[in-house]
Amino acid sequence: MKKKKNQKKSRIKDNPSSKQLLDSIEGVHQMMNNPLMKIVFPNLNFDQHKDEIERFHKEAHELTSLPDKFNDTFADTGWFITASMNIDLIKNSLILAHSKSIDEAENILADSVNKEYLDLLFLKIQWREVFDKRLRLFKLIKDDYLEERYHACIPLLLSIIDGLVDELTRHVGIFSENIDMTAFDSLAGHETGLQSMAKILRSTRKKVNVEPITIPYRNGILHGKELAFDNKIVAAKCWHLLSAIVDWHNDIKNPKKRKEEKSLHEVLAEHQEHKKKMDDFEQRFEEYAPRDFNNIYDFPILDIQVETVLDNTPEKTVIIFLDHLKNHRFGLITPLLFQFEEQRMKQQTSKIAKDFKNIQINSYKIIIIEDTAPAMSKVVFDIVLSYSGQENIAKQITVYLSYLDCNGEALVRNTPNGSWIIHPSVFMHLL
Repeated sequence: MKKKKNQKKSRIKDNPSSKQLLDSIEGVHQMMNNPLMKIVFPNLNFDQHKDEIERFHKEAHELTSLPDKFNDTFADTGWFITASMNIDLIKNSLILAHSKSIDEAENILADSVNKEYLDLLFLKIQWREVFDKRLRLFKLIKDDYLEERYHACIPLLLSIIDGLVDELTRHVGIFSENIDMTAFDSLAGHETGLQSMAKILRSTRKKVNVEPITIPYRNGILHGKELAFDNKIVAAKCWHLLSAIVDWHNDIKNPKKRKEEKSLHEVLAEHQEHKKKMDDFEQRFEEYAPRDFNNIYDFPILDIQVETVLDNTPEKTVIIFLDHLKNHRFGLITPLLFQFEEQRMKQQTSKIAKDFKNIQINSYKIIIIEDTAPAMSKVVFDIVLSYSGQENIAKQITVYLSYLDCNGEALVRNTPNGSWIIHPSVFMHLL
């Protein structure tokens, strides 16, 4: 059966979450501006809430129209909307694209893919097994990118992304023609997002091209046809692609359910709560500063001095971890390292117990604590172990921790309802 011509493309604005927000506010806005309503319901004082309703009405239309505007404006460039993008960046890039040029807009989008951007992206990927196993290479690619070695980072990033998606879908890479990168009620997973991007990236590039390109054409780059691909914009789009895959993976692992219509009060409350969380995150991120440990602790901190370690800190989590390990409380260790559905808690606990039941911790002392990012810290400790008939084996171990919410999303330290999670690589160094 042939497809109908001029078939209307779906819009992100029609996503259930967007539509639900608009429908609720639109209904109240129309009621407020309908003179008959004052006659039918004389006791309802719409004027009292007029300014607030007008503000929500305008803000809701602006927010729900931005994703489609962005994808329409940057169609065929390799940029598309994702849930991880900053709202101000989206607005500024649209202003530049329409008032000056797409090229200038692309430059600020590429500039946004900086060290802070990558640090946050790495916080998201390092706790998911399918991403984490590639973290070593991602870190090398990050170094190349920040040092502007684009010729090195782009081909490797494209290659790893292809294998990553193949593993996530269990059958096909992102550059294959039959790939389905859509997801229900999703930004990155909308048909104008990853799905459209994948089609662009796998474009056939049969002729050798020595002119600079701004799109990471996978076939042309990896097959040696594109010879001037090594620039910041192409590299930034590769990272953007990876970030979008993380968002898409969230949406397919935790699919949104069709919800009953909500009241205006519920919609406005949710909108306000989300905005409040985003404002709080940005404010905490801007105000973050590493702690001065010279004014907090006297190093080293011995295992007999752990009461001096402050509560709700990454170093306290390490102390709790070591105490549980020392006393073989393996079931209490697992929640300190694994937090997501992907991790089977019972299996992980059994594995830890099997590996460490014959290991005895004799002593330890913390020698270094470093706050490396708003949501990450490093703790270095010396430890003395006994196992396999060997006594007093001394090791120095570095532990990395991230501050996450219950969904595994990074939070700025000290944000309520977060917890410090230890990277499981600690076990590699202990054994």
